[in-house]
Amino acid sequence: MSKNIYSDSGIASSSSINTQSITTSELTISGASQGQILIVGDNNGDIDGLNLGTTNDVLVSNPNSNNLPGWSNSLNINTLTCNHLQINGVQTGDLIVGQTSNYFQRLPIGSSGTLLTSNGTNVLWNPITFPDPLSLNDLNVTLSLKLGFATSGSLFLDGNNKVYSLQNSYLQDNNTITMTGSSIVTCSTFNFNCAGSHTYLISVNFLANPNNNSTLFQLNIANTVVKQIINIADTSITLSYIFTAPAIGVYTAQLLGGLVNTNSSTASTFTWSSIALA
Repeated sequence: MSKNIYSDSGIASSSSINTQSITTSELTISGASQGQILIVGDNNGDIDGLNLGTTNDVLVSNPNSNNLPGWSNSLNINTLTCNHLQINGVQTGDLIVGQTSNYFQRLPIGSSGTLLTSNGTNVLWNPITFPDPLSLNDLNVTLSLKLGFATSGSLFLDGNNKVYSLQNSYLQDNNTITMTGSSIVTCSTFNFNCAGSHTYLISVNFLANPNNNSTLFQLNIANTVVKQIINIADTSITLSYIFTAPAIGVYTAQLLGGLVNTNSSTASTFTWSSIALA
């Protein structure tokens, strides 16, 4: 290193000095300001001063593409490992989400009962809303028991466990049927639609006026008698049968009634239901 050396009197005692080391308790550099950092400014060994950066800047390598260290207000880090990340302004329940390119921002927790949704651009907290009335035409259900009541014109499930058009909860026929003699008469008919090879619980409840415990009732599904009772003592009767539909289609259930003697009997208020079991 070669520098001019001056005596206390201001007269130069030597134009240069060659030394391996300098030991001093204080170094005064003309023109230096507080906070400056000494750096080697070029390949010639010249010493320059790097001015103090602005508040919260960090010293990084080559931020200005001049092969010198410099101050920057951002850091490019491939991997950040820490035990605790503190972000100013974050509160309990906040989510940290991307806002614009390369930036993240806090998303405050939504109000009670809201649902985190997407509008295709941002994530938002929105209240849960359903149409009124609620349509079940395209509602997917994955319950082990698919429950619903059907009437003529209603569908239950297809092969993908989709619920279709639950138009009414049940079918009720308030007619009164009088049975005399030994003929079998049709008391009530129920048409129900099946959306595939599914199992249904078909039930009919009705009021009866049995005569001398000799009244006969039959439950007929798809032209086959599946249930029969005779010598009825109860006045409120329910007949049920688990029916597996072989394919998509409309199936007919009938309640038939008759007597085993020549007296008369009545039945009324027939309430049918169909529950999809699987």
